Parts: sequence; C-alpha cells; structure tokens
Amino acid sequence: MNRDIHYLYLIVSPLRFFLLLALTWHSTASAVTSDSANMVQKSYIGFYHRPADPGGLIYWTEKLDGKGGDMSAIIEAFANSPEARARYGTINGGNVSAFINQIHLTMFNRDATAEELNFYSNGFNTGRLTSATIMLTALNNAQGDDLLTINNKLAAANQFTWTVDPELDGRDYLVTYIADGVDFPAARDFLDAVTLDSSTIPTRSQTTAYIQSYIADPGDPVLDSLSPPSTPTDFLIAAFSSSGSIFPGPHRQIMQVSPVTRFTGMAHI
Repeated sequence: MNRDIHYLYLIVSPLRFFLLLALTWHSTASAVTSDSANMVQKSYIGFYHRPADPGGLIYWTEKLDGKGGDMSAIIEAFANSPEARARYGTINGGNVSAFINQIHLTMFNRDATAEELNFYSNGFNTGRLTSATIMLTALNNAQGDDLLTINNKLAAANQFTWTVDPELDGRDYLVTYIADGVDFPAARDFLDAVTLDSSTIPTRSQTTAYIQSYIADPGDPVLDSLSPPSTPTDFLIAAFSSSGSIFPGPHRQIMQVSPVTRFTGMAHI
C-alpha cells in the first residue's frame, strides 16, 4: 500500500509542480492592480516626466498595494529619489515656484496659475506641503482639460511601458529601457506630444515605431519586426482599463519628433 501511494505521488507531483508554478505566476501578475498601477504611472509622469520602466512600475505598484493603495506611504520616496534630485535639485523656498510650474507643465501642458503658485508655495514654506504632496495634490485635483490631459498621457505611458515588456513581468524586455537614464529624454518627448486631444494618444503601431526609432538599442527584439508586438494578455487589458483603454482606435496625428541626444541620467530607486 505504501509503495502504491509512493508511485502515485511521483505521478501526481509533476502536475502539482506545474499547478503551483501557474498559481505563482498568476499571483505575481495579479499583484499589479488597476488603480495602483495607474497611480504609480501618473507619479512617474509627474515627477520623472517619462513613462515608467516595467521594473519600476511593478516594484512600486506592489509596494502601493501593500499599503492598501495609500499614496502618501510611497510618494516621498519618489520626491527624494536620485532621479528626482537630478531633475529638480533640493527643493527649497527659493526654487519651489519653479518646481510647481514644472510639474504643471509636465502633467497638464500648461504653466501654473498665480493662484496655484501662491497656494502650493505657501503650503511648502509653512511646512503643510512637501514637494511630494504638492505633486500628488495637483494630480488629485485635476479636472476639466487638466484631467483629460493627464489621462491621455497615462494612456500613452501605459502603451509605452507595455511595448517594452508585453507581459509586464519584469523579464524578457523587448526594448532596452532600464533605469540608466539613457533613453529618458526621448521618452519625455514621447509624452510631451500628448495633449488633451485624444487624437494625440499614439496608437500601438505608432508607439512601437517611435520606440524602434528613438529608444531601442541594436539587437533589441522589438527591432526584429516592423509590426507591433503580439496582443497583450487579458490581465494587462484589465490592469490599465480604469482610466480608459490603452489601445485607442486609429488616430489622425502621427508624432514627429526629432532625434535626441542620449545622456546618462539617474534611475528610480
């Protein structure tokens, strides 16, 4: 009897192994939830002025999920990261107005109003706000044209990040877009072209073509074909659907961006 049980265990064990493997993969993928992923992506746009690299998006989304979706638990890390310091320096009373204006330009394609400059700078100088909570407050208060603009940039950024890593698992990137800063200027140009007009959200083909031209390195898999990567998983469609589809229909505008000079920058922490 014991021998029979032993043989049965050997037969079933491979099935158990693959079942556990599948459940582990599903658990990892499901950790990147819709709302958390979108908030992290928006934070990359607001602070770093670029689409998230897949590894950073996965890392911070899981951190945010672990905090119950409380952005205040992770946002200071964005503001104090090497990449943020390289972009803005140390924020103080002398340069906080320039910082406020820059994040409005980055997220909404407009300068901050006098009222916004006064509100946020007073909040900073009195200790009521930090550079992190200034960005988060501006993001959460977006409405009208500002809300349309940031949501369009979110859709474009999600499209970009997915093109780099279609499975969003942090492995087997199709594009060398990692935390070394080299491709960040071109990634910022990509987002700058997106406005409140939904026709400026690049299609899948346009996103792939842009990445092939301005982001990809020789030998990157995305260069093996001029066609976009295969359709993403149902999980990815669900993960980014709460703020509008990341796969918009055909658009009239095709981005025209001149080549950029590569540089070495800082990364997400």
